[in-house]
Amino acid sequence: MEYTYRDLQPLTHRLRLLLHVAVAFNVMSLVSSGYQRSIFRQLIDGDVSDPVSFQVRAEASDLAEMLISLPGVVLLLITFVFAGMWIHRAARNVRAMGAHRLDCSPGWAVGWYFVPFACLLKPFQAMNEIWRASADPNRWEHLQTPGVLRLWWALWLISNILGQAVFRLGLRAEELDELLRYNSVMMLDDLLSIPLNLVFAHVLTRIANMQAAQPSLLELELAPHPAHSHVKSKRGSALRDTFLARPACSRTIAALPFL
Repeated sequence: MEYTYRDLQPLTHRLRLLLHVAVAFNVMSLVSSGYQRSIFRQLIDGDVSDPVSFQVRAEASDLAEMLISLPGVVLLLITFVFAGMWIHRAARNVRAMGAHRLDCSPGWAVGWYFVPFACLLKPFQAMNEIWRASADPNRWEHLQTPGVLRLWWALWLISNILGQAVFRLGLRAEELDELLRYNSVMMLDDLLSIPLNLVFAHVLTRIANMQAAQPSLLELELAPHPAHSHVKSKRGSALRDTFLARPACSRTIAALPFL
């Protein structure tokens, strides 16, 4: 199959923006849930000296939750779509760069997220292949799995477990103690989502930068394109001229250190 390299940076910038907006929503949700928790505590302690004032606070809390949760769901869906597009393009790029013997196809690199049980491991395997093939398309099988990728996947799994707990508790929470438990798990989920989104944004940036820095991209532009891949680049002749003008000893790319 023929694969075409496409610059990953524009899509990376858009997805990073969505993730940072998601972090802002997580913070707002934490504040709103904390306010709601104080109301639950008042009811449990029986500290309702002014029923009218308490009713106003309770209605304000419900409104804040609604104003945050509804746009948050829309943002989550949009982010998932962009993340799927990013993973698919990154997986196609490493093949265009010359990586071989990859187990997960670009389609399944996204599709595994929707397969029960397999979603616990296969998406990580696909992202692991993308990272290592982006670092070195020719020797990717000999590279180590980076710690930041393991951290991202651990946070992703824990976040999904908490998300399931939030959903199930929300369906049956009626009594005050159940509502308080639901509120606690929801706050924990929001708190964990902040490092998850930030670490994922870091992973996106590293992979996009590694792909853009690969000398193999320049070699593919200068050499006749092989049957299985070719590269489209907006940098065109200017990039090719710059590369040709350098001494041979300068045509190496330094490894990017983590953080």
